[in-house]
Parts: sequence; structure tokens; C-alpha cells
Amino acid sequence: MTSETAANLEQWNARRKRAVELRVAGRSLPDIRRETGLSAPTIITAYKAYLEGGWDAVPVEGRGRKHGAGRVLDAAQEHAAHMALRQAPEAVGVSAGVWTLSNASQWIGTQFGLQVEDRTLARYLVRWGLTLEPWRNAASTSEAGAKWWIARLPELTKAARSRSAQVVWCCATPAGESDASGRPSTLLRAQTLKGRAAWCCVPGAADAQALWHFLTQLADTLETPKLRSAVSGPPSFGTPAD
Repeated sequence: MTSETAANLEQWNARRKRAVELRVAGRSLPDIRRETGLSAPTIITAYKAYLEGGWDAVPVEGRGRKHGAGRVLDAAQEHAAHMALRQAPEAVGVSAGVWTLSNASQWIGTQFGLQVEDRTLARYLVRWGLTLEPWRNAASTSEAGAKWWIARLPELTKAARSRSAQVVWCCATPAGESDASGRPSTLLRAQTLKGRAAWCCVPGAADAQALWHFLTQLADTLETPKLRSAVSGPPSFGTPAD
């Protein structure tokens, strides 16, 4: 930090402190804005910091992002993350049974020492084909889908809420990679109505056992006890068509 930047930061914090002093004294926001030149949101934020942490919490260390925060991945990092997230989480040291935005972000932070914003990471996941298209978009592509969205989905949602569960869209598709024996792997993806995604690659075709395991892990990830009870026995799935 240069001496000029340090001086500007010191002045900034002095204004924040003065704004809090005036707020504590009962002055109005317009009055404080006129005296300090700070915006109303800044005054409110400084005052909230004071209420939560006292005077020591009022000064800020800097007005920019912390090092590594919000950065995008370079080409090598993106490739490494893409390949890792197409494996089972356990294969790259993640204890969860399925990938989510949260544990994917944590893995990237551990591997590369940077924090990718959730919105940015979500765009990567779309680019890598690890998430499903939003339900509304998929339903709008056909007349039958649009009718299902209007007539059937509300019924399913109501039934799920009565059980403290969620409606989840699941899909099994070829992953495009092969395992050590040369068998093509399968990408299992799931997404809630609110867009919360989970996914996992399994070796070979997604047979009934693989689908059952994925649903069990998905129920644990979504933290819905009644959803877990709803999948307490193996379903009678057939092997999906290629």
C-alpha cells in the first residue's frame, strides 16, 4: 500500500468513525451525509459494524477485494477443475458422495488458493455441462412440456411440501469419458426448482444400483429427512437407454 493510499484510507476511516459518532448522537442520515460526505449505505454499514463489534469494527482495511477473491480461473486451472469435477468426489479427496456448488467451490479454493464467486462458478458448470437447463426453459420447448409445467408441476410441488421434501429433476447421460477398463462413464445430474444442482460421474452404464446410490447421496445432500425416508428402499429402475 502506497503512502498516498494509506492516507486516503485513514481519512476514509476517520469519516466512517465520525458518521458513527453522529449516528450514536441521534443525528439523521441526511445530516450525517451532509457533514461527512458519505453515502447512506456506507453510514448504515459503518453503524452496523459498530453495533456488532464496537469501535474496533468501524475501520476497514481496504476498499478493494481481498487477494484472490472473485477471480476467474486461468486456462490450466479451468481444465484441472473441469476434469476433477467429472470424477467421483472421493477420487479427488472430497468426502461428499456427490458434487455441489458448495463443495466444488471449496475444492477449487483448496487447490488454487483463490475464491471463485458462486455466480462465476455456476457459469463454469453450465459451460462444462455439469448442470441441467432450468426447468422452465426445458418445459417451454414443447407444448406437452408447457402443459406439464402449468398443470402437473404445481401438484408435485404441493405433494412434496406436505412431506417436507423437494421436487428434483434427475438425468443420466453419457459422460464422454471412459474408465480404466475402457467402459464409457455416465454423468448423473440433479437440480431443484430453485436451481440447486448436484452431480456425479459413475463408471459404465447407470444401472439400478448406481441410480439408487445417487438418489441416496442426493437425499443426504439436500438435507430433507422425509426425502431420505421416501427413498428408503431400492426403486425398480430399468437400465437407461443409451
